[in-house]
Amino acid sequence: MEQLYPIRLNAVCKDYIWGGTRLRTEYHQQSSAAKVAESWVLSCHPDGPAVIANGECRDLTLNEYFKMAGRRVLGSDCEKFPDFPVLIKLIDAKDALSIQVHPDNEYARAHGGGFGKTEMWYIVDCEEGAYLYYGFDHEISKEEFRERIENNTLTEVLNKVTVHPGDVLMIESGTLHAIGAGILIAEIQQNSNLTYRIYDYGRPGADGKPRELHIPQALDVTRRSRPARPVGPQGDEIREPGCVKTLLGSCEYFTVNRMKITEHALCASEKSFQSILCLSGDALILDRGRTLLTFAKGDSIFLPAGFGRYTVKGGLRNFADRGLSRSSRFAIFPVSQITMPPLTPRTCPVMKPACSEARNDTAAAISSGEPMRHSGVSSRSSSMVCSENPAFISVAITPGAMQLTRTPEGPTSFASAFVSPMTAALAAE
Repeated sequence: MEQLYPIRLNAVCKDYIWGGTRLRTEYHQQSSAAKVAESWVLSCHPDGPAVIANGECRDLTLNEYFKMAGRRVLGSDCEKFPDFPVLIKLIDAKDALSIQVHPDNEYARAHGGGFGKTEMWYIVDCEEGAYLYYGFDHEISKEEFRERIENNTLTEVLNKVTVHPGDVLMIESGTLHAIGAGILIAEIQQNSNLTYRIYDYGRPGADGKPRELHIPQALDVTRRSRPARPVGPQGDEIREPGCVKTLLGSCEYFTVNRMKITEHALCASEKSFQSILCLSGDALILDRGRTLLTFAKGDSIFLPAGFGRYTVKGGLRNFADRGLSRSSRFAIFPVSQITMPPLTPRTCPVMKPACSEARNDTAAAISSGEPMRHSGVSSRSSSMVCSENPAFISVAITPGAMQLTRTPEGPTSFASAFVSPMTAALAAE
């Protein structure tokens, strides 16, 4: 079975009470729910693993694919992690989310929660005047924190940030935060679903009862000071042939770049897999001029580590003009058209920085993409015109010596999918 090819993923959608409809109507995420709050576009989490939509591994979850293909498809930069390290989402906040905080790894493991959560927000779009909360506007004591929670005056001391498309916030574990109404976000986070809710505006959940709060845990883990990181991209724009790239953010778990491409060579080296989430535009993935796959706004593509060099070409005016029917857009081209033997990585010759070992270039791309499919059939017409070059963010595991371990009583989640003597796991550089 061919295992090294560009993989299209069907996301898992969540219908939380604060969600809207844009992920379905604009980003083509498929869900029968009235609201689509989140789309987990790259996920191995047991609460919602993504499913492969094309090729010989179609209908496998990512967990099942990794179990079958082995760790080689994840890359060497993942070896410091005992579980698949990242979870990538699109979030549509029609209404405000709760004020909340995530613990760090040590606290999460000590309290049976697996791993903590550091996350990064990229503001894809927002309404005029939309805002969110990001830490405190000044340092407060634990006693004041407790009192303000009890008397509903907590928002008076929070750092309120008015946001604009393109803004970036690195939400380190322990940082109090809340997404406000009218904001659409791409979120890159540790592979964790552990949240301590502090304040929820008194609104009921789907069962009509107030949603659970986690005040004791929040008092334990919250940093009661201003955030250390400023709002905005971490790096400046870098212009390369056919590509404009910006480092959005980097932490010990992942490195994220935004890329706007007309035509640019990339490389999925043996260091890490790459993940593309398309946020706007349409594009082709080419191998030596041969079309392997097409993608567009809302699509999530996984390229296994060791896949080798490939080219992303954007600015498609009309898929029908290229001889690509709507059905062919959502099926991988035959393996015979991919000139490599099964499980034999193609070489990455010395080339542009896109193929270097630098963490900013070997990146899982959260890009500008296309629709979600569960049956291989899409609601979009093949005659749709789109002349916009793709814009995407690339997510990669940050190389380093950090080593995470799992306590024996902790949940197995993703690591249980592997039969391997290695104690570390996966990555996304």
